[in-house]
Amino acid sequence: MLIHSILLLIILHLTFCSEIPRPSEFNDITFASDDPKGIKSQENLLRTNLRVINGFPATLGQFPHAIFLLMKSDTNKNYGCGGSLVKLNWILTAAHCLKNKMYGFAYAGVVDIFRGPYGSAEKIELDQMYPHPKFMTSNPNFQYDIGLIKLLEKFPETLNIGTIDLPCNCPEHYNINGVEITATGFGSTDVKTPGVSPLKYISMTVMEQTVCQKYFEIQIQDSMLCSNTSLGMTTCLGDSGSGLIANIQNHKVLVGVVSFGNVYCSAGSSFPSVSSKVSSYLDWIHETFDSNSA
Repeated sequence: MLIHSILLLIILHLTFCSEIPRPSEFNDITFASDDPKGIKSQENLLRTNLRVINGFPATLGQFPHAIFLLMKSDTNKNYGCGGSLVKLNWILTAAHCLKNKMYGFAYAGVVDIFRGPYGSAEKIELDQMYPHPKFMTSNPNFQYDIGLIKLLEKFPETLNIGTIDLPCNCPEHYNINGVEITATGFGSTDVKTPGVSPLKYISMTVMEQTVCQKYFEIQIQDSMLCSNTSLGMTTCLGDSGSGLIANIQNHKVLVGVVSFGNVYCSAGSSFPSVSSKVSSYLDWIHETFDSNSA
């Protein structure tokens, strides 16, 4: 059995294009992989980051649902995460992004954070954060790593800002082994050089659960989605909570929210990343919408 150290991954969807002044309250952003309070597995400290290595540059409007989250923790640290706009005032992200966070902002409508020649970014304050009630950072199996954010107001729907559809409660959106999906990442494209870079994307393929299980000591649950990358590309060390998009019957659907994966970030690695399978949480998602619609 192949045993690797594992760490939480992040694929951050980000679309920044115009000059964006960095808010003073969010200087020195920490991505979750640098957090000493990361989740512990049986042997290793697990963290929350993913970057796209050797991916393709995204263009403005290509991923209009992509959100960058800047959040302040209860220890007064600044954190960055990714998310997907599923309603104009609701964002789907990872639960581990929301734990112990006090307030923050969501940015949409650009491909390069704080700079870029095109368009303009929209910024809206977060209203309420809803990590899945069963998610626990002490759980070594990373179940229920999914969360929702309600915004204080709606984003405007434009060519560069829009929602991504949730899956339906149907077999074609649940059983997607072998389906090609798209992952995006915002962060350094070189694991040795931390920092921020323009949004990139890669193609990945959904793996069978039994194959994925061979790479991990923890139990891969039915509510998890495993994917690996094409040769020469990988996801590694960046920003958690971003979505995985599948084109099913000519319909783009949000099928996963990145959760964890491999500590070894070499491009071309076949080691899978693991996401929360969105179709497994539809009841909770819609119940959260309905209970907090006012």
